[in-house]
Order: sequence, then structure tokens, then C-alpha cells
Amino acid sequence: MMKKFYLLLVLLPLFIFFSGCENSVEEEEFPFEFRLVIRGILEPGKAAANIYIGRTMPISSQFSQGFANVTDAAAVILHNGTFFPLRHTINGLYRNDTLIIRAGETYQLLVQWEDKLATAETTIPNRGIISKPVVKTEINGAESKNFVETAVAPFANEVYAATWVAFSISGAVTQEDSSIAAVMKRGDNGQMKVTTSQVPSPIGTQNLGMRMFIYDAPFYDYYYSQGSNRTSDLVFGQPQNNIKWNVQADGIGMFIGRRDTLLRMN
Repeated sequence: MMKKFYLLLVLLPLFIFFSGCENSVEEEEFPFEFRLVIRGILEPGKAAANIYIGRTMPISSQFSQGFANVTDAAAVILHNGTFFPLRHTINGLYRNDTLIIRAGETYQLLVQWEDKLATAETTIPNRGIISKPVVKTEINGAESKNFVETAVAPFANEVYAATWVAFSISGAVTQEDSSIAAVMKRGDNGQMKVTTSQVPSPIGTQNLGMRMFIYDAPFYDYYYSQGSNRTSDLVFGQPQNNIKWNVQADGIGMFIGRRDTLLRMN
């Protein structure tokens, strides 16, 4: 693995030609810690796309997309000994349409811009054994609260989270939660319970289910260190030192494998 990494460092300048001819953003003269900001989610069966590369902003300056986005980075993904250069598309987003992500496989990212280098690695999670979800009801006096819950036997060390979903009679999704209650990892008995946030009372329990999100293991520490329960945007750009990123060297952020699946009770 180290030989591959050093080879990647040697070959990286060759991929600068693939990174486009955009002009560098203008440097602002504020004292701050300059770091690359990486945000990328790899999902099985999809191309490596929408990988964001940016830079930290000075604390005292107003956000400027033109300043924050890096449009001319040299970036590659290493997979099974093959280098896949990433090309910039728009607003700091990079992609490679020939690299189709596969479950159970590991991908390394290397990004260089000016004198900064950021690296990351993720494995795309396989799906464990997931039981059929059920409604869990908690009663406190005259008040009752409904949740959707299921048991999971993980495939390996991947972590799980879920949102409740309401289905129509035909099976289409009619409503879905925008937040997750918790991220769960394998317990001492090799299994776990995954529970959604509370289902709003106007929504009946007859046509409920859940969307199960399965992440590579480093997402667990990231989630609990940054305190967000959002499932879609996953903004990784905060520069706080206590957040546990999986992007290393001169970068912050997350480059993470994820998959999701819909589960119905009936």
C-alpha cells in the first residue's frame, strides 16, 4: 500500500492536465489556517461524481464561492492499482464517469493544489442482514410516540442510521424524515438496533417503513464529533479541530462510502 501511495505522489503531476485550465482564485490577505476542504460520497453502482474540493475561508471574511471553490486542483482516485483523474465540472465539483463504484472495495483520494496535499481512503460498505422493520410505540401517560425500528447483523464494521418513510398503497414514497436519530455500530453481541426519529402523529402506522443508510466506519466518529443529524447535505466544511475527519494531511472533510435501501413493514 505504501508503494502505491508513493507512486501516486510521483505520478500526480501527470494528472494536472486533466484538471482543466481554470484560473486560480485570488488570494485574500487575512491571517488564517489555509486547508483544503474535501466533501465526497461514493455509492455503489454510481460514477465517482460531485466530489467537492475547496479551501477554508478567513474567519473575518464574508463567504465567497469564488474564493472558496478550487477549480484547478490535481485530483485522482486510486482503485486496484489504477489511477482515475478527476475533472472539474462546476462550482468546485469533480467527477470521473468511467469509475463505477463497487461495494466492498477500497478507494483512495489524493488532491494537490498549490503547496497543499490532502489524502483520504474509504471502503464501500456491504449490506448486513436487516430484519423487517416494525413500529415501536412508547407510552407516557396519555401520550404515545411512534418510531420505526429494526435489528441488524452487520456485514463487517460498517455503521447504520435510518429515517422513517411513509408509503402510498402503490408503494411510492409520500413522506420521509430529513434527519436521523443516531448512528449505530456493532454491539458486543455482534448486532444492533436501529431506530428512526419520532414519526409525526398525523402519519398513520399502516404504511410505514424506513430508509436505511449504511456508511463506512469512520462516519460514526465524524457524526458524533460534529453534532449534526442531517442525512443528505452532510456539510463537511467546518474547520473545528475537534471534528474527526477522515481527510488527512493538509485537508479537512469527509470522503466516505455510503449506500442506502428502502425497507417496508408490509
